[in-house]
Amino acid sequence: MADTDTAGADTAPDTASAIETDTATSTDADTNDDTSTDTGTASASTVAVSEPPAAVVDTAPPATTAAPALDNQGLPQGFSVRLGSFGNASNASNLVTRLQDAGHRAYTRRIDSSQGELTAVFVGPVVDRAAANILLENLRRDFELNGMIVRYEIEEL
Repeated sequence: MADTDTAGADTAPDTASAIETDTATSTDADTNDDTSTDTGTASASTVAVSEPPAAVVDTAPPATTAAPALDNQGLPQGFSVRLGSFGNASNASNLVTRLQDAGHRAYTRRIDSSQGELTAVFVGPVVDRAAANILLENLRRDFELNGMIVRYEIEEL
């Protein structure tokens, strides 16, 4: 058979959406392929391309069998992770975009503080404190941000 093509990896599609390619590359793995002939040529065949799965951030709380606790209005209590408060709303918006691009449910709220009105960035909500702790640790690891767990409050319209 002809020399082994060492650039075979370069001819594979570079997107995760490509499942198959119409041309075969000559590698050690297919030297015993039934599509080769004694003349050293290979016929066109379909080669499956396997790429590692993309990293998926799962912000959903783990499945629990217990119902969430209810507040005094009969609504489920939830928790969010507050990652920061910004005097400049565009800085808060930039962080929310980064978090959402990574698959997190991020949102902002206007809060009053001793420094005036700020825009706070939150991720969540989740239904129990254990899930909020896991979310906080994931955010610390992935974004190097030290947040705090807070009660989720439904915003009045």
